[in-house]
Order: sequence, then C-alpha cells, then structure tokens
Amino acid sequence: MKTELIEASKLDASGILDEVVYEHYYERSLHPSPRPTKIGPVIKGIDIGVLRTPDTYPSYPKIELAPKEYEEKIYDFNGYYIRRYAHKDLKGLHRTMFVYHGGGFMFGSCDRLNNVYKRMAELIDGVVIAVDYTMAPEAAFPVAAIQCYDTIRRVIERKEEFNCDPDKIIVWGDSAGGHLALDASLLDKENKYIKMQILYYPLTDMTIHSTEVFDITKFGKDLPEFVIKKINGTNGGDNMKMIDTYLQNRNLDLSDELISPLMAKDFTVYPRTIMVSAEYDFLTQQNEELVEKLRKAGVDTDFYKFQGNFHGFVERLGFFESADKSLQLIAEIIKKEI
Repeated sequence: MKTELIEASKLDASGILDEVVYEHYYERSLHPSPRPTKIGPVIKGIDIGVLRTPDTYPSYPKIELAPKEYEEKIYDFNGYYIRRYAHKDLKGLHRTMFVYHGGGFMFGSCDRLNNVYKRMAELIDGVVIAVDYTMAPEAAFPVAAIQCYDTIRRVIERKEEFNCDPDKIIVWGDSAGGHLALDASLLDKENKYIKMQILYYPLTDMTIHSTEVFDITKFGKDLPEFVIKKINGTNGGDNMKMIDTYLQNRNLDLSDELISPLMAKDFTVYPRTIMVSAEYDFLTQQNEELVEKLRKAGVDTDFYKFQGNFHGFVERLGFFESADKSLQLIAEIIKKEI
C-alpha cells in the first residue's frame, strides 16, 4: 500500500497550483466560454444539447499522444455502444481495461476522452474497452451501472474477437465514471472477473455525509477566489442537480452501496485499488475516506494525489503534464501486477 503526493514540475507564483493549470483556469475565470441557450432536445426539462456542448467543443486542446497505429472501433451492444481501442495488428488475448467516462452521469463521452483511451491502450500493451453508457436524463440509476458491468461479461463471451484475456480484467473510471467502476466491482463480487480498479477522483457518496464533514480549511488558507469556486464545483447545488437527475427523485435509499459506494457494508469485496486524486477537489476528502475504509478492510490500495491540480485533469492529456504522468504511473503498476 502506497500513499504519495505527486509534485508539480513548476508551481505558479502563489505556490499553490501547477503553473499551466493556473493559467488555463484563471483565464477561463476571466473569460468563460459562451454557451448557446437552446439546442435541444429537451428531456425531463433539460436541454441536453446545451448540457453536452463542452463534449463537442472542449475549452482546451485535444492532443493525441498514442501512435496512429492505435485504432478505435465502435460496436453496437443493442441499446448502447462500446468502443475498442488497441494496436491495429494486435493478436491473441491481452490484458483488458474497461473504462467509464465522467460527467456527472449527464454528460461526457468517449469522443471527449478517446485520446486518453488510445494512450492507455498503448501504455498497458493491451486493449481498452470504453462504454458509451446511457446517461441521465434519458435513463436513471441503475441503468448505467448495469451496462458498465454487463459489458465485461459480453466482451468475455466474445474474448477472441476483442482480444480480451478474462484473467486480466481492469476497470477504470474518472469522476462519475469512477463511481461506475466501483459499482462494477460490487456487481462482480460473485464472478470476480475484475483484478484491479483504477479510480480517478471518483464520486463515492450521494448521501449528505460528505457535505456535512467537508472542511475547506484542509486545502489551506487564503486561497484565491477562483480556486475556492473550483473546489466547490463538485459540491453544492450543481452536484445535487446531477444526483437528482441520475436518481430521478424516486425516494431511493441514498446509502445503498450502488448509489454511495462509500457506504458499502463489506469493503473486502473490492479488488486491488489505485486511487488518483487532485489536490484541490471537493471529492478528494471522500476519496481519502474511501481509501481508509478499503485499507482497513485489507484491500491493497495505493493513493496518489497530484499537486496543484483540479478535478478533471486527466482529460487534458498532452496539455497538463499531470495527465500523462498519471497514466504512465498506473500503466507501470498494471504491467507489473496484471
């Protein structure tokens, strides 16, 4: 078990943020990207075209690091799509990573992260399977969780076609996708296909517990106003709207382990875990609590916190140094252990 603060190569003048991270987000705070007010369609009162505009028009450069020989192929799984990323000449069965994108269960896409997924396929010398799960408001809990886990079973059934080694299965997710990775591990408690879970700043708790115990003073004193806003960006009203839309206000038990994995009754069912967090992120404190519970249950868990970064840094592959540094770090672990 390992805990490590991964230092930024260069901090900004305040000594708080990675210099490139600071310049990017400070500029955005001064000049926020304009969004259209109406695109459609409107589902359950939400204009999903407007909601998902950043998926198509990200506010940062999208950079390809994997060689062009790493390709993407889309498969129709009758109700949702998956994408396979691998070297075009791959033969035989290989370690396979199932990945679930973030976006509060309401936005995000494989398109937005396909440069990340290709890079991971290269780094792990294997296959990456991304799930375009059905998001809210089109579908509610537990549809996305079931699709994410069911994909593992369906790919294993077609292992030769996908070059998937059933004995070398990993799940990976960022933010809401990290939550879905945890759900997949919980749903896998009988089959035990999953040998490792990689969690990037996952949402783990939909009860009020994490908000009640949250302490922003743990992030330091005299933080710039835009840093405080970024930390609180995954807390408060917007976050609750995402949760309500995902659960669709059905008076569910928020402590159910598939809704709040942090509240699981038995943490021993989880596999080997790698937690990757950002230093300045509301979710970091619940990530730390999850790591503590996993370790107490005897689950081999590493925890890496990236200095001077905000929630979502892995999306900015090739732009933020921390993104590729984190992928290389987890790939080294995977190749040693899986």
